[in-house]
Amino acid sequence: MKTKIDKADKLFSFYIRTRDKWTCQRCGEKHEERSQGLHNSHYWGRGRESTRFSETNCAAICLGCHRYFHAYPQEYYKWKLNQLGEKEFQKLEVSANMRCRKDRKLSYLFAKQLLKKLEKKRGENYYPDGIVRV
Repeated sequence: MKTKIDKADKLFSFYIRTRDKWTCQRCGEKHEERSQGLHNSHYWGRGRESTRFSETNCAAICLGCHRYFHAYPQEYYKWKLNQLGEKEFQKLEVSANMRCRKDRKLSYLFAKQLLKKLEKKRGENYYPDGIVRV
C-alpha cells in the first residue's frame, strides 16, 4: 500500500531540500530550487509515523542516488551510519521502532516552524507553502 503524501509532507520535503541547499547529500550534485530531480529521502520509510518528520531520518538525495539506495539497502545503511555516527543512528533506530500517533495538523505546523528557523538563520524568506519570496 502506497503512503499518501499530504501538505505536511510536501512542506517538510521542501524544508529538507532547502536545509541541504538543494544538493544531493550522497554525490554532491547541485539542483535548481524546486527541482523534481532532488528528493527528500527517508531512511526509515514514510510509513513509520515516528520518523516521518525526523530531520535525522531524512536527507536530500538525487533521483539516481535514491534509486541506488533502494537497489542496495546495505549501502544506504552504511551511508546513513557514517552520516549520523553510531550513537545518533541508534537513537534514530529506536525512534523508528516506536509507535506514534498521526497528527497531520501538528506535523504541518512543525514543518512550518523548521522552515521559519531556517529562514531566520539564512536570512532568506519563504512562504509557508514553500514558494520563495521575491
